[in-house]
Amino acid sequence: MSTPVSACTSLAKIPTPNIRPVANFHPNIWGDQFINYTPEDKVTRACKEEQVEDLKKEVRRKLLAAALLALLNC
Repeated sequence: MSTPVSACTSLAKIPTPNIRPVANFHPNIWGDQFINYTPEDKVTRACKEEQVEDLKKEVRRKLLAAALLALLNC
């Protein structure tokens, strides 16, 4: 008993994969900034934290001075 050739070929057909379109996205605006990131050392971080604290004090002082001046002028 032999199977017809046409029946064997239809069973053996492998479905062809769907071809997906290629996406051509615009370049990333960040580039490799985050890929090449190296964390800063402790000394640099401490210096920056000190600068932040100094700036906070300066802003606080200026806001209090402006508020006091506004109270005196009322």
